[in-house]
Amino acid sequence: MATLKEMSNVIDSIPIDSPIACGVQPYTLDESKHYLKRVMSNAEEEGMFYKGGYGVYNELCTFWIVGDYIITYLTDNLEFNAGMLSEDMMYDLIIEER
Repeated sequence: MATLKEMSNVIDSIPIDSPIACGVQPYTLDESKHYLKRVMSNAEEEGMFYKGGYGVYNELCTFWIVGDYIITYLTDNLEFNAGMLSEDMMYDLIIEER
């Protein structure tokens, strides 16, 4: 379960001149979900997201490489992308430092 602080840490790890930081403004902690979803979409446009397996059981997932972090969402939907994430689904993200 991702916390707002973890989401904020991901955004803060992105260099300001990076293409995936496009559109990110100074934000409050409560806005972290919104901006994280935006940088995940930007990462998709830059080819920095993948489909694969996660964990010991190799569960199907989609993952994004954003700044110093890997963000994973467990899903068997091969068409899944950041635009499909609802506000509640943002808390189901797995955020790991790489």
